[in-house]
Amino acid sequence: MKAKGTKKQIVEKKNVFFTKTGLDADFVTTLSDHIFMFLLNKGGATVIETYDYVRESGISNVDIKKEEILSLLERLVYLGNAEVSVAKNGNSSLYGSKVFKPVKFMVGRCPLSEVPCYNCPYSSICSPTNVSCNPRNCKAFVDLLKVPDDL
Repeated sequence: MKAKGTKKQIVEKKNVFFTKTGLDADFVTTLSDHIFMFLLNKGGATVIETYDYVRESGISNVDIKKEEILSLLERLVYLGNAEVSVAKNGNSSLYGSKVFKPVKFMVGRCPLSEVPCYNCPYSSICSPTNVSCNPRNCKAFVDLLKVPDDL
């Protein structure tokens, strides 16, 4: 039972990602981008290494905690930009045992960009009914469809 007249204490948690008006999304995105580039350049890092990088590089002019660096790294994992694994160095610390590595994206080729018609200057007049410019007499198109002899 509560005593009469007691007020519930509201504990305000300090976090660098929030301002008086709410989440500072630009700050979070900027820090995440810098951390992702750090992971790409280094090939992977722990929370402690990332924390040291952020402090030494001067990216942020506010004092950032290791917990906040961990949340940014976990955000990168959630977005699919990084993956996490457990280090084999025996460090049982939460901040030293997890290694965050960047996910390397493969740039896919667009099949349309390989079709010669996509970049052809005559594509606007080319059609099967046009006698002078059609896919049947187009050398680039015929070469594309040609099956190699070694198959």
